Amino acid sequence: MLCRKVVPKGFRLTGQKTILTPEQREEILRRLATGETQTAVAKDFNVTRAAVSLIKQRTADPARFAARYDLKKRLSAEEADLLKQTFDNSLPKDHELDVLGPAPSKMWTLERGYALAGKLFGRQPSMRVMKSCMGRHLARRPDGELTPPEPPPPRDLRRLPPELAADKDFVKYYLSPIALQIEQREYELALEHYHKHRAELEKRQASRDILPAELADGEWEDNWAPPPLTGDHSDPPPTPAPGHRVGKHAKSKGNPFTKAKRKKKRR
Repeated sequence: MLCRKVVPKGFRLTGQKTILTPEQREEILRRLATGETQTAVAKDFNVTRAAVSLIKQRTADPARFAARYDLKKRLSAEEADLLKQTFDNSLPKDHELDVLGPAPSKMWTLERGYALAGKLFGRQPSMRVMKSCMGRHLARRPDGELTPPEPPPPRDLRRLPPELAADKDFVKYYLSPIALQIEQREYELALEHYHKHRAELEKRQASRDILPAELADGEWEDNWAPPPLTGDHSDPPPTPAPGHRVGKHAKSKGNPFTKAKRKKKRR
């Protein structure tokens, strides 16, 4: 990459950022307060007009950019190891996180993992860090394995998000008998769905395990042969020779898509 010193005067490297010092930022704000335009100030400091506008906005309203720029997601190596050991050596109920989500109470999920990271460190790590820390807890369930649904747990306001827990009307509905009946009915439907799929899997597995009587002795490699084809499939249709016409062009002379060749006149 070229250094800034070898760039000819009047030219500028594209994509190269200019880092402003605190003194330069104060000078920009002072010149803007005197009435200079943002374009002129940006040209003098070798930055874009949008950068000058951002400096002005962040100074005028710092609370607007606090959540965007002060959020730290990165965890140190020691914190990542501690989070991984916590996942391996404890259960969600040990940290009062089993009430989050519809998953079984002994299973770690991403929702419970993020809640644990916020409880331990006060930060939300990235998805890549969270997946590397959870490891086997996010392993994909093998095909054909079904887990029965758990019965609905008792009503607990800690399951609700803060905005719903503050709504008195929703809390009243959440604790009402009709909401409990709806949740019980959903559990019954999920249980019926589980038994139906379980029966289908067992039937499919039984059909795979059944072998004919003559193949049960383990000598199927030498004795077994595929059954013969029935009907007209025993003899495959003949392959047409090159240049042979089939179908509606069988009786035609010459290619119907090309013009006839003009005969040469005799001299």
